[in-house]
Amino acid sequence: MRDKARKERGWLFLAIVLTILLYGVWIGGEILYFNWALAKYDWAQHDGGFTSQLKLRIICHKIISHWTGNHHDAFITLDNVGNSDSIPYLINALKWHEPADGIDVAACTTDHCVDCLKKLTGLDFGYSHKDWLEWWQNQGVKMSREELDALAVQPEKKE
Repeated sequence: MRDKARKERGWLFLAIVLTILLYGVWIGGEILYFNWALAKYDWAQHDGGFTSQLKLRIICHKIISHWTGNHHDAFITLDNVGNSDSIPYLINALKWHEPADGIDVAACTTDHCVDCLKKLTGLDFGYSHKDWLEWWQNQGVKMSREELDALAVQPEKKE
């Protein structure tokens, strides 16, 4: 009886280890693929149209959905092609880049994330993930896409 229980535990352990490995390979592959897609994006073919912007947004949203990856370039790209759909992704990513308590200096990547949030919302909660998240949960999710888009800071027109 003991041997049977020991074998079952062994198979269970093996199944758990294999599940973790497969999950890791899948997540790792996804992270690598989308980072590669942004790095190799053909900017010469970027026409600024809806399809190009949507493709870039999807790539950037996938990148900043994981704790690792080239968030810096994704934030810079979203500063140009992001829309109200990008806001929750940016707020979520800010938790990984928020400066430590009591430190007023932020990394370049954090600046890009917060600048993008400011541009898309017209609001400024600084580098505080907690404050951005609180605004999103209390007000942002209740707003329609049109209301959120109306908050966005419009670029200055060149004469």
